Amino acid sequence: MFHYKSEKPAFPGFFQGRSRARRPATTCLVSHPLSYHGCVRVTFAPLNLSGSARAGETILQVARKVGAPLGNACGAIGICGRCVVRPVAGAVNLTEPTARERLTSRLSSEERLACQAVVLGDCIVTTTYW
Repeated sequence: MFHYKSEKPAFPGFFQGRSRARRPATTCLVSHPLSYHGCVRVTFAPLNLSGSARAGETILQVARKVGAPLGNACGAIGICGRCVVRPVAGAVNLTEPTARERLTSRLSSEERLACQAVVLGDCIVTTTYW
């Protein structure tokens, strides 16, 4: 809070002991999988979009952060099948398919549900509707 004309704090001592600046967003060093900050790179192939994933994040969460258009109608519980992706590279850097993915008859052997696949290392994914 600042006084309009003097640009001095309207309430002296109000900001003492408090940081007025926002904490900067953590940037990830992605020189190798699970680097210093625990971040890895997910690339959405034909869109030329890539983003960093923290430990425990799914492909869908990373897609939402970078603005990649991935369909999702079930709230990320794995029943709608709109978030189907195909790993182009780094498929071993994703968690094993969940029971829900194994029971889905619509998926081929190399396809995954973005809402269920947790990123463990660098990977490149694509989908049929990009």
